[in-house]
Amino acid sequence: LAAMGPIAATVNAGPDGSFLIKPGLSYQLAGVVTDYGKPDGKTILWTTASGPGGAEAAFADPSSPTSTVTFPVAGAYTLKLTVIDDVGTVEDTVVITTTTPTCADVVAAGLTQKTDLNKDCYVNLKDLAILLENWTQCNDPEDEDCIWPF
Repeated sequence: LAAMGPIAATVNAGPDGSFLIKPGLSYQLAGVVTDYGKPDGKTILWTTASGPGGAEAAFADPSSPTSTVTFPVAGAYTLKLTVIDDVGTVEDTVVITTTTPTCADVVAAGLTQKTDLNKDCYVNLKDLAILLENWTQCNDPEDEDCIWPF
């Protein structure tokens, strides 16, 4: 390789992806940097090329190709992985689309609270009414005909 002269680094920001946004939850990036010329003499940097309304993604370690990232708001983010070495600058982008989970997402994932009896993602008087209605119909757990909620 030395006879070929300086070899530029290659960079792959990883596959595009989608992510259900949740406060405090991070997304794992899958960038790959290959530099046959000078493995130690390069700068690696993740940046936000674009985000919804100018929002910036936050990288846990912007100098790691496999950093985790968090997003402040839902939307499409273009993230740029840049490598600078003694040959030049190389960059690649990845698009991560974040969405806010809906009640249907929560129900499908089985994450509703046990007391959310009508599965509307709220525990309120409607759930209490369901409990009371069913309790008056069946409140003996030893009764074989009583199937709810025992």
